[in-house]
Amino acid sequence: MSQDSPAQKQAVSHVPAEDDAAYDYDVLVVGSGFGGAVSALRLTEKGYRVGILEAGRRF
Repeated sequence: MSQDSPAQKQAVSHVPAEDDAAYDYDVLVVGSGFGGAVSALRLTEKGYRVGILEAGRRF
């Protein structure tokens, strides 16, 4: 990763240890666009615990 990488400019938040159970997923879908939303829906219908990671403000 270069010194000017956008990833290095992003703030990283820390989740306290007691909240770790709230973030226990079988699958993490990156992006809540049409494909991500449908994938998340289908996986939850099959019984998977699904989290969606979205960078935008609207989903």
